[in-house]
Amino acid sequence: TIERLGVSQYMYHEYNVREKITGCDAAKCECVLRSVFGLPCAHEMCVMSQNRRPFDLTDVHVFWRTLTVGDEEGVHGAHEDPKIPDALRLIDGSLEVIKKANPDQQMFYAHAIHNLIHPKSIEVEKHITR
Repeated sequence: TIERLGVSQYMYHEYNVREKITGCDAAKCECVLRSVFGLPCAHEMCVMSQNRRPFDLTDVHVFWRTLTVGDEEGVHGAHEDPKIPDALRLIDGSLEVIKKANPDQQMFYAHAIHNLIHPKSIEVEKHITR
């Protein structure tokens, strides 16, 4: 899994192994790393390499650029009211984090929440080649 390999090792494998097989062909690549983990997939790395374009922070999903994952302020605050159920406290804390996020992050969270609540509404998007 990606947790065991680590992000940098996983991307190294994608570039040094998978990119040699798929080349810049998105159909061969199937873009699993991009769609599952929000990381550049083999064919994207191939295109970047051919264009001599280095990785940019925007090539990586915001999750991997977040310094704090988990106990953000407001999600597990020290002044919790025992009368409020844990689920509602978690939702309220998460909403506060979302409110502080930039508009792109807010839209990502909104889509993710919508797709969790309404799973049949998930649309398959055509992959955009950079």
